[in-house]
Amino acid sequence: MALGMYFGFLAMCAIPEEVYQEGSNAQKALCYGIVTMATAIGVYIVSNIGEETVDLWDILTSASIPAIFMFAKAPDNSPTWIAVGAAVGCMYKSKYKPRSQPKSGLCRRLTSLTLAGMIIFAVWGSFLYHNASVTTSEGEKIKLRDSIDNFFTSPAWLQFKKNLWELYDYGQTHGWDKVWEQFVESLDPTGEANAIQVLGVDKDASQEEITKRYRKLAREWHPDRHKENKEQAQEKFMEIQKAYETLSTIKKKRERKSSQRRSNADDFDHRF
Repeated sequence: MALGMYFGFLAMCAIPEEVYQEGSNAQKALCYGIVTMATAIGVYIVSNIGEETVDLWDILTSASIPAIFMFAKAPDNSPTWIAVGAAVGCMYKSKYKPRSQPKSGLCRRLTSLTLAGMIIFAVWGSFLYHNASVTTSEGEKIKLRDSIDNFFTSPAWLQFKKNLWELYDYGQTHGWDKVWEQFVESLDPTGEANAIQVLGVDKDASQEEITKRYRKLAREWHPDRHKENKEQAQEKFMEIQKAYETLSTIKKKRERKSSQRRSNADDFDHRF
């Protein structure tokens, strides 16, 4: 009975809430039939363990009786009473299995378990996609399916997809052994690519050019010059400042390493 209740509530969760609660009479009847069938299958599985067995049709018939009344009065708790009705039907309709019934082979058992696991995961996936929600920083709840659709049209996903295609082209041109290095670079772990985009400078820009561009943008986006959109200007100003600090730090590290390599090369020449 417990497995039947689990299957019933799981099937109920997998159905979109708006269809289950606000759909047409035909849609509601279909949903109630799915929940009843799922509950009956759960009871059927348990009732066929051991020496006794019950026909699925007998269990489904017994489960349909409380389903008709419970869906009209308390649809949220209907799997519980449907499981009770199915369990009562098992008590009166159970019979012993034939002694000569052959056992299922290992391959067939593994196939059945795999299919059952796939169905369970599919049902959970349907529940998460249709009924789960995420909460934004402003406290607004958004359905997971809507947030997924927005994610696949977001700049972050489009940029990631673009990077994957560029990696594929790079691998075909330069060899697949260099793809990992290019992949790490495309992820921009140091933030250099983003900083270059924010400041609008070339990749090989000098420190003087970076500083000049930073001062121009800082004056342009200073919050005191945008009293109507001060918060937006403040965020943009902080982004510009962070980009400048990132590029300046990277430039200094590269100059330090380059100077160190030149020093090591000079020491080597003096020795030989």
